[in-house]
Order: sequence, then C-alpha cells, then structure tokens
Amino acid sequence: MKTNRLLIVLMATITVLAGCQKIDINLDSNQANRTPVIQYYEHSAMNVSTFIADTFITSGSGAAYVGYYKDEVLGSMSASSYLSVNLPDNNALLNTQTIYDSIELILKGGKDYMGDTTVPISFKLYQLDERVINKNNAEDYNFYNNQQFKKSGRLVGSKTMLYRPGIDTALSIKLSDDFGRELYNMFKNNANEIQTDIAFYNYIKGFVLEADSTTSNSIANFSLSPDSALIKLHYRSNDLVHTNQTMAFTYNNNYQFNHIANNLSNTSFSRYNNQYNVVVSTAESNDIVAVSGLYKMGTKISFPQIFNYLEINNYLKIVKAELIIKVSKVTYSPVDELPIGPRMYESNDQNETLSLSSSTSTTTESGNDLAYLQFDPLKSEKPTYTFDVTSYITYLMEQGKFTKSSLMITPLNGLSTISFNKAAFKHNQIDKDIQLKLYILSF
Repeated sequence: MKTNRLLIVLMATITVLAGCQKIDINLDSNQANRTPVIQYYEHSAMNVSTFIADTFITSGSGAAYVGYYKDEVLGSMSASSYLSVNLPDNNALLNTQTIYDSIELILKGGKDYMGDTTVPISFKLYQLDERVINKNNAEDYNFYNNQQFKKSGRLVGSKTMLYRPGIDTALSIKLSDDFGRELYNMFKNNANEIQTDIAFYNYIKGFVLEADSTTSNSIANFSLSPDSALIKLHYRSNDLVHTNQTMAFTYNNNYQFNHIANNLSNTSFSRYNNQYNVVVSTAESNDIVAVSGLYKMGTKISFPQIFNYLEINNYLKIVKAELIIKVSKVTYSPVDELPIGPRMYESNDQNETLSLSSSTSTTTESGNDLAYLQFDPLKSEKPTYTFDVTSYITYLMEQGKFTKSSLMITPLNGLSTISFNKAAFKHNQIDKDIQLKLYILSF
C-alpha cells in the first residue's frame, strides 16, 4: 500500500474532492483541537475474479446473431439463428395463371458487430428436420443459448459477403429453386400442407442460418420485425404482360432464437469450458479477468481488507473513492472495439446483480454506475475506465467486515441481454490494472 499524507486546509480539500457537495462531520471537543488530515491510498488488496454467467434466454429478442469469431484472449464464439415462417393469410396463387420465378431470404442488417469485418462472412441456410418447440411444454416459447434442433442435410441457400456495419448490412440470399418450386406448387395446388398453421409448421419445420467457421471471422447482427417478410417467393403472371408478383412469408417470433456457443479451449479460462454460473479467480486464469456480453462474463471485485482503514488515525469519512480499470494491450487485438462504457452493479454471494441505488443508502448521484472509456496517449499507454465508488465504499464501511457484498462490472446492458461489448483486464501484483484510489479524512 502506498500512503501519502496531505496536510491541507480542510474545507478547501473537501470542496475539491467532493465536488462542492456538503459533507457533515461531527467533531467532539478533543477532535476540534487537532489538525484534519486527508490521506491518499492506492489500494490494491482486493479480490478480483471473472463470473461466467448461467445459460440465458435468446428468444424474442427481435434480432438474429450469425457468424464465427476467434478472440485471442477469450477463445472462439459461434452464433447461429433458428428461424420459422408463418403461413400467409391467403393463398394468392390459387386459381391463377402464373409462372415460378425465384425465392429469397431477406434480413435487415444492424449496426452492431464483433470481429474483423475485412474478412467476408460465409452464410449458410439449412432446413430443420424437427420443429423448434419445447417438448415438455409446447406453450413455453423461451429458448436458451445452448439449445439446438436437428438440421437436415438440405442446404437451402448460401452467400459469402463483406458485412460492413451501417453501410450495406442487408442480407439477401437466393434460395434453391428446388425448394422454391416445391413451395410454389404447394400453394398452386392448394395442398393439405398449407390448410392450417399446424400443418404448415409440420411441413416447413424451420431453418437455421449459420456461418462457415473456416472462412469467417466476425459475428453480424440482423433485426427482425413481425411485419417484415423473411422469405419472398417471386412469380409472374402467364399472360401477354408478365407482371412480377410476390408472396411474402413473415417470420414467427414464437419460434425464433439464437444459438450462441463459446469455446474456451486453449485460453486462460480453458478449465471452465462449457461451465456456467462459476467464479474464476485470477489465480486460475493467468491473472486475466473479463467483461463480455456474448461470452456472458462479468468482473467481480471485493474489498475484504477495506475495513482496516477504520483503525487508521481516527478514521472519519471516505471523502472520495475511485475504481480505476486499465485495459492492457495484451488483452485486445487491433480489430477489437472496446466498449464505450461498462456498468457497475452490487453483487451478493449468489452472484446476483443489484442496482447500486437500491442497496447503497448513501448513493446521491445518478449515473455513478457507468464508466466511460478514456484514452490519452500522452498520459497513459492504456485505455482506462473510472468509476466513482465513494458511496459504495462508504456503504461497505457501514456494513462491517462480515458483509458478502462485492462489485460486478458488466457490459452496458448487464448480463441478461445479448451484446457485443467485450473487454479483458490483467491484474496481479505487478500489473495492477485494477486499482482503488482512496481519499480518507481523519485526525
């Protein structure tokens, strides 16, 4: 621990460090005759670990995640989307003189991504051999990231393209004409398979859209809307003027979800591959801790020795406390985009995340659970996140040494929502990339 005593004027110091907030200090007659002291500490005696969250629901998100990406620190990640389509409200092909033209899958792109977008993604669409349905409860439409359904060997369509976020992210895949004509003839002949929704779902059980891991190195995000067509069947009238027409198949929100799998083999977390709801200490992970919205990792920090400050020179108050988290160059590659701002929660011994405002009674400022990325090459070679934890450290002091409370640093939207936010940190006695800076008022 490094200690610097700063003997300065009390009110001036409090004004600078507390941001002009009122700080109430009750002094007895003996204390009033002493010189107040602001002590500064760089506290590194903390327990730092990575929490790998449990499996999570990926259905009903209105988004399709597809791709493959290999991270040098956290291993490989694959994402595929299971899709189902609705039976159209009416059979526009019945009793018409038309000719089949083509069929396509259409997805509207998003702005988010993970990985190297200079490498093309090879998309592949397969039909399913079984329906996307929870066998124990058909009315349960919650599907999890680790669920899978049997796909057929029938490749319906494929496309290799550069995914350029915000520019040309829409995905249009021309599907097999064999599949298209089969579907066209079903409607043309008013077949039994299209008479009811159940019959149609049993005929077209669904699709899975995935990426070829041998040629792809990024994961793309596509948006889904119940009102938008997922598949378009194109045909034209068979008369003197061949008018182009379309039959649209919208996606079924009840049976759409994303299968997301990470492979931690050959990483610092390899012994925890395919394990969930576990806490990995830095001693078990080569001093690496991580935050990730797809790998579902949070950085857990506790301060078991913080109460030692109660015994230092008549401790009175935590004037200011900052949690500094630096990002080492060894934990991210040039294609990584560091998250603008991770979020901070309180965590209990069950690794549940709680809002700081609901647990720390001394919290008075809004927004102190966020930290924004700062990077000034002239001052530091490492990008830095800074959290104001004054209220939380004060709360710990009030709770006492037997408290089970800790901090959990997560992606911006927490660990229950899919996101591409990702960062890793290195923390040990030499690389102190996580520090607690304390300003303590005492006599």
